[in-house]
Amino acid sequence: MPISVYALYCVIFVTPITMKNARRHLINLHFWTMFFDLVYNLLIIPMLFLPTSAIVVMGYGYNFGIAPRFCMYFIQAIVSVITAAIIGLFENRFSSITTNQFRLENNYFRTFLYIFNYCVACLTVIPPYLKSIDTNSIRLEFLQIFPCPPDVFFTDRLTVVTDDPTYATIFMSVQTIILVPQSVVFTLYTTYLLFFRPNQSVSEATRKMQINFLIAVCSQCFIPLGLLMFPVFYVWFSTWTNYYNAVFNNQISVMVSLHGLLSTLCLLLIHKPYRQHFLSLFRSTLQLRTRTSNMPTRMFRQKTTSLDIIFNVLIIPVVFLPAISISSLGYGYDIGISARYQIYLIQSFVCVICSTMIGLFENRFSSISTNPFRIRKKWIRVLLYIFDYCVAFITVIPPYLKSIDYDLIRLDFLEKFPCPPNEFFSDRFGVVSDDAAYVTIFMSIQFWLLAPQLSFFTLYTVYLLIIRPNVSVSESTRKMQITFLISVYLQCIIPVTFLAYPVFYIWFSVWTKYYSAANNNHIVAMVSLHGFLSTLCLLLVHKPYRTHLISIFKIRSHPTIFVSGVMPFRTMVFDLVYNMLIIPILFLPTTAVVIMGYGYDFGIPPKFCIYFIQAIVSVIAAAIIGLFENRFSTITTNKFRLKNNYVKAFLYIFNYCVACLTVIPPYLKSIDTNSIRFEFLQISPCPPQEFFTNRLTVITDDPSYVTIFMSIQSIILIPQCAVFTLYTTYLLVFKPSQTVSEATRKIQITFLIAVYSQCFIPFGLLMLPVIYVWFSAWTKYYNAAFNNHISVMVSLHGLLSTLCLLLIHKTFRQHFLSLFWGTKIFPISQSSSTQPRNC
Repeated sequence: MPISVYALYCVIFVTPITMKNARRHLINLHFWTMFFDLVYNLLIIPMLFLPTSAIVVMGYGYNFGIAPRFCMYFIQAIVSVITAAIIGLFENRFSSITTNQFRLENNYFRTFLYIFNYCVACLTVIPPYLKSIDTNSIRLEFLQIFPCPPDVFFTDRLTVVTDDPTYATIFMSVQTIILVPQSVVFTLYTTYLLFFRPNQSVSEATRKMQINFLIAVCSQCFIPLGLLMFPVFYVWFSTWTNYYNAVFNNQISVMVSLHGLLSTLCLLLIHKPYRQHFLSLFRSTLQLRTRTSNMPTRMFRQKTTSLDIIFNVLIIPVVFLPAISISSLGYGYDIGISARYQIYLIQSFVCVICSTMIGLFENRFSSISTNPFRIRKKWIRVLLYIFDYCVAFITVIPPYLKSIDYDLIRLDFLEKFPCPPNEFFSDRFGVVSDDAAYVTIFMSIQFWLLAPQLSFFTLYTVYLLIIRPNVSVSESTRKMQITFLISVYLQCIIPVTFLAYPVFYIWFSVWTKYYSAANNNHIVAMVSLHGFLSTLCLLLVHKPYRTHLISIFKIRSHPTIFVSGVMPFRTMVFDLVYNMLIIPILFLPTTAVVIMGYGYDFGIPPKFCIYFIQAIVSVIAAAIIGLFENRFSTITTNKFRLKNNYVKAFLYIFNYCVACLTVIPPYLKSIDTNSIRFEFLQISPCPPQEFFTNRLTVITDDPSYVTIFMSIQSIILIPQCAVFTLYTTYLLVFKPSQTVSEATRKIQITFLIAVYSQCFIPFGLLMLPVIYVWFSAWTKYYNAAFNNHISVMVSLHGLLSTLCLLLIHKTFRQHFLSLFWGTKIFPISQSSSTQPRNC
């Protein structure tokens, strides 16, 4: 997916003027290719059982509640849509030849052709899905062919397209008969006109460019499409002959999954502009890597980041010292990485960080020209780095070579500590060795191989810079070297101490058989914070990074840019929290809410999720006030404008405090959730199943209490908004300044109207839910449809706000539309007949 996004960026921004006529079609084709790749490899991940049309959906689409049959329709339709997009691309090449008497000059006819092709792609595959199917009969039919299918074959992830596979292939043939001839005609006739009947009025350079582009387009389309053709033909063959081959079934699934990657690579490597831009990324990287002074610092940062990802994402260990064992709670177990290999990864990457620190200090050691021991030859340095990395990776391996009886380790641990957590008994449990002291011996070997190098490079560098300075080097240069060396020490030593304590505690616990659950948890927390602390040290210790970091938080010189950027940011945060972390199901008129989002899975308390939503809605209102105050204070004739930045800052802080604090009181009272459940069941006796799960949370047992604080917020914030809005309108429309030109006043009015529209249109979408919550809470009115509608309305706020921002302001609108229609280009001079034209 990242490389597909990069390819889309290239098509949008790297496409040269000579290819601009085809850019829309390239974007269209690549978009559908990306979409197919996303749907097939993420939502569906099908397991085929040809020659029947039974398919097991293994992807996230099933978890999201998407019907398996709809998933399969989606796949068929998108493959056909890709074919229609290819036809559109070839039609563009067909119609770009001026001497072509059949080219489509009428845009209405071209639009009709495109709509017709997309309708054929989406509609002709529908009929087989309209018939209800008995899945069990298909299971029995397949079991006669293959009596031992995998377990998932008997789950509800199995779906069947049709009980008559030949019926489905008939409609696939209809599609082929309609779409393929168009592609053949456009391709062959374009080739004929360019090769066998060239236009005499077109220069040779232009014709050569058109031929090259046509060859590139044909290669881009037919190479990845050929990867889809074998699966399509095999489906036909298997269906009509009842041929079964489990290997082929799996292979065609893999082939189809590779289509998006191959298509993207063809797009990037076949077209010269994209190829040059793509290869320039690697050239620039190689050029950067030749700068050896930066390389060790970059390597140290990379290894720290890698450890952070492995420890905090893949592993997330629960440690059981003095036995060197863990339970892995991270995603590594879910993707099939064994617990022992995860422990090895942690050990080796801690050592790798030490090796990269040695490389960093060796770089400082060898940068001093008067150092008689500095490493001048690159092959010696490379050999040293290889040796250190081998020590890091290899010396920790021996304890893992011995097979371990986990049950004996568990029993041994339980004799001393009888009440471990539940994870201790799960399959996520892993042990390095049944002899913990054996492990620490190899840790000691690592220490004695690496620590002397680190000490030598560090101490001798300090000696040369401070005690025995080079006389030929200026004082400012020496001072710079000392400052940088101190920065490097601080960057390394501060975060590494967070690793040193856990390592020494492991030694101590293993050799003394000391057990402390608190210390076990503390060392896990310390290691997990290593990456964060290392990053902070890197940013704050080195002056250039520190200056850049601080500059990000400084208010820019133009307040309009800063203030107008605050509201979209708050809207983005609200959209992310509401539609990803929370996804609420409301049970008004009670304040009961079920959290369906990832916030519950991440361990965020449901009441905090609801508070977060309330606070962000209020923060958006405060951000709107800030934007209107900015417009209010930009009018020079306004005698009430806020000139003092301290007053302005106090107003902003006050509004944000009101937004975040006035909604807190209802959450401070402990609530009996079961009593709220009984209360709601009297209103609606058949709520959904989620109502009875732990995902249910209740804000308060007195809904009117919540609305009182919402009213307080409104009384404080709305008058400010009204004053800034109305008085600004009054000054611009009814009492304009005589010293300001009419053009400037018109710009101010236009921008003010745009700001009003940007704020009030999406915010109005939030007002209806807020008013309905008030109404429902005070009148005890219940309506399940309205509860669902206001959830949907709030979820659309971010999309509507973003569209208003992009479409209302002229600058953003022009840039947004230019992505689809291209920017206005000055006409190319036609003074020379040999100048290449737009192909």
